[in-house]
Amino acid sequence: MPKTSYNVEEAAAEFGLKPRDLYDAMKAYELAYHPVGRKKIILHDEMVRWLRSHQPGKPKAAA
Repeated sequence: MPKTSYNVEEAAAEFGLKPRDLYDAMKAYELAYHPVGRKKIILHDEMVRWLRSHQPGKPKAAA
């Protein structure tokens, strides 16, 4: 069963991102989170929504 929530470091590791990318998205109000003490908790569904809101990259042409 997948996790339903992550701290920033867990979310970054789970989705193959850098924690800085998530902090930047939260600061820009693009990624919602729940403050719990000093931690920022991100729901799994919110991570999926945020990732889907980005344009997929174009594959690089073979050299």
